[in-house]
Amino acid sequence: MSTPIIAAPVGEPHVMAFTADVAPDSKAIAIPCDLVEGAEVGQCIQVVSDHCAAHGGHMVLGWAIWEWPGAFIEAEYHAAWANPTGELIDIAPRRDGAYRTITFLPDARLTDTGKKIDNIRRPLVNDRDVKQFLFLAQRQTEIFNHPSVTEQRDDFDPSRLPKALIKELLDLFKKQDRLQQRLLQRYPGG
Repeated sequence: MSTPIIAAPVGEPHVMAFTADVAPDSKAIAIPCDLVEGAEVGQCIQVVSDHCAAHGGHMVLGWAIWEWPGAFIEAEYHAAWANPTGELIDIAPRRDGAYRTITFLPDARLTDTGKKIDNIRRPLVNDRDVKQFLFLAQRQTEIFNHPSVTEQRDDFDPSRLPKALIKELLDLFKKQDRLQQRLLQRYPGG
């Protein structure tokens, strides 16, 4: 069973407050999705770079703003394509499926370092399980950025990790699954 993650609703007070903390000099907007067929999933920087080279326009770095209604909100480092007329479009396929639109927060302060940038997360409720779920997501990113992982743009290859971190990662996935099941009971979304 998957999580009920949605594009955070633009204009809602909690979304506006969150995005003001994430990128104070910007405003979140809904942008259409027109995914590049056959593009590599989870590689927005490369997908947008390649698309710019083939079709013009330029890359805009920022944050995709997601929400598990009633549980938490998060900002995910993301790249959107600004077509030659300046319209922002989300063209990069996602692991969790396709959306008609996403909520995007441009952030001129961001640069592509090649390293996985952790999401910015905030609970929407005072719930120990939500806080633990968010902590485990943060720890997962820390493991993904371990120095033994040298090819940051490739899909994560756990075999490059020390055995202790592989074990921790597997335990973390089990804990996340159990927490997700409990959270789905309390925060079913939509």
